[in-house]
This record gives sequence, C-alpha cells and structure tokens, in this order.
Amino acid sequence: MKKRLLFWLCLILAGMQAMAQTPTFPTNGVQDERPGRVAFTNATIVTDAQTTLEGATLLIQGGLIEAVGKNVKIPTGTQVIDLKGKRIYPSFVEVYAAYGMPEVKREARMGRGTAADGIQEKRGLRLESGRVTRSESR
Repeated sequence: MKKRLLFWLCLILAGMQAMAQTPTFPTNGVQDERPGRVAFTNATIVTDAQTTLEGATLLIQGGLIEAVGKNVKIPTGTQVIDLKGKRIYPSFVEVYAAYGMPEVKREARMGRGTAADGIQEKRGLRLESGRVTRSESR
C-alpha cells in the first residue's frame, strides 16, 4: 500500500513539475500580443473594392477587428491613434517576401582586374601570372 501511494505521489509531483516549465523556444513570425483596445480614428478605410469610408474609425480588441465605420463608439480605456490623412487597407502582409520589391544591385567584388589591383599597387604588391610579387616602384 505504501509503495502504491509513494508511486502516485511521485507521478503527481513529476507531472506538476513538467507543467510548471515555461517554453524557452522563440515565437516564429510576426507577433503583436498587446492586450486591450486600439482605435484608429479619422482614417480613410477601404473595406473592399467598392467601399471606401472617409473619416472612419477602426476598433481593434485583442488582435481582432471589433467595429469599422463612421459612428463607432469608442469605449473608455481605449488607446486612440489619430490617422488623419492616412489610409487603411484590408490585406495580409508577408513580411519575408521579396515580391514587388526592386532588385538590389550588388557592388562588384574585389578580385582580379578590379579595384583591388589599384589597392595592391599602392601597397607595393603586384599580381603576375597568379603570384603576388613586390613592386619595383616603391
């Protein structure tokens, strides 16, 4: 009887210890876990291809859209952000995509027949048939 009781006690304690551990791995992707409400006011909000609201309000609570419109009642304790002259579009933004971005032109790398030759000449070195030699002009 004592062995059985000791076994269950150890099992319960081990389970409680495992549940008390906090995750140590990072959260992948873009995360915004701010609690509370945020109201974006005085914005031009495009809700779909046919509907555009001028001077409207967008109310967000807990990461979800609560209300969109011109006569949205803003509850007390809400963080209000004035977006006069700004636009809000419905979209999903893939922050890691390069689609639609201009191609980045890379600078030429230093190697044979490039600016590296001029630098080596100033140091008194010269590249001849694959070998670096001292320049006589120093």
